[in-house]
Amino acid sequence: MEQKINNNIIVCIPTNRDNPENSFLDSTLSGIANQSVLPYKIILRDEGKFECFAKHSTRMLWNLLSMLGIELIYMRNLNAKGVANARFELSEIVPPNIFTLMVDDDVVLKFDAIETIINAARKIKDFGFIQGQKIEINPNRNYLNDINKLNCLSSKIDPVRIFFGDAAFLLVKSNYLKEINWEIVTKYSYERLAGEDVLITLQIADKYPCYGIPDAVGWHISPFSERWRWEISSDLLQVELLKNIVSSNTLSKALPHIKVTQSER
Repeated sequence: MEQKINNNIIVCIPTNRDNPENSFLDSTLSGIANQSVLPYKIILRDEGKFECFAKHSTRMLWNLLSMLGIELIYMRNLNAKGVANARFELSEIVPPNIFTLMVDDDVVLKFDAIETIINAARKIKDFGFIQGQKIEINPNRNYLNDINKLNCLSSKIDPVRIFFGDAAFLLVKSNYLKEINWEIVTKYSYERLAGEDVLITLQIADKYPCYGIPDAVGWHISPFSERWRWEISSDLLQVELLKNIVSSNTLSKALPHIKVTQSER
């Protein structure tokens, strides 16, 4: 397979693992190395208790990406600030007028995932973000109260208009990252509050049309959990933070489960 480097896309990966045994970063890096279209740059931000390159295989895969002609940037933060702050710091160093692909450190991209999502971006043109489909590898990982409209959608369908994006596999125009109110996104990051992607993507979706592409696939190596539930209390807090920034129309479309919960009280 001939690989080409796309000079208009950067991949940003935040990682935070407490020991080498529970790191899935090798799988993520290997998936990128095998893409039909490669990014021209990868920025890896590491705030784990151990440096990710303490694992020999991770260093070898990082070297392989360099051999493929990809520019690599490694950011080491000894004080863990949480994934919200990690995404903020990554957004600060991406150049303007570039596609930024957010990929989590436990997501394995299908060989044509980057090519597929970039082709969709070229066709759509006017968009804030484009989300790929995240598929759970663990068949027992069931989502309750799922608000991600891309989960379990069949491929070969037209782009789906969405208002919420999962930052585990998300293509964003870098200029729009600069428009986000990051103070709100990082407000409760130290308390490990989940849902930073709600705060990020809703601010973008309120201004620009956003889409999901089922054909762009990333597989999620999830921690063991038979069921995973969207936390209503966490999402209610996100809404409270966004109520003067994001329109009520966007909030209701992106988080319909909250509207139902409130009406039942």
